[in-house]
Amino acid sequence: MSNNKIVGVLAYITIFGFIIALILNAEKKGSERSFNAFHLRQALGLGLIQIAILFVFQIIDFIFGIDLGGIWIRLAVFILSIIGILNVVKGEMKELPIIGNFISKTLGRIFE
Repeated sequence: MSNNKIVGVLAYITIFGFIIALILNAEKKGSERSFNAFHLRQALGLGLIQIAILFVFQIIDFIFGIDLGGIWIRLAVFILSIIGILNVVKGEMKELPIIGNFISKTLGRIFE
């Protein structure tokens, strides 16, 4: 696996992987930088959406005592992370299903 793809894969693996990928991408140029920046944005958006949904679930659970099953959100994020990693390995700049377009519009060209 090329160094370029390793940076993309790291972006989807934990916050520490994301930070390492961000640092490694800073020294990239041209299409390599754009490829990694795309996957950094998708991974960041996925993480932020997860945090927001789980935060809302916690508030609902605290106020109303209703457990909305955060495990399903974590499972969905895991599956979307796997899809993102597969896109990196295939060398594709393909948005994540369901949320990828929203992430692209929201985060614009950050990290490039």
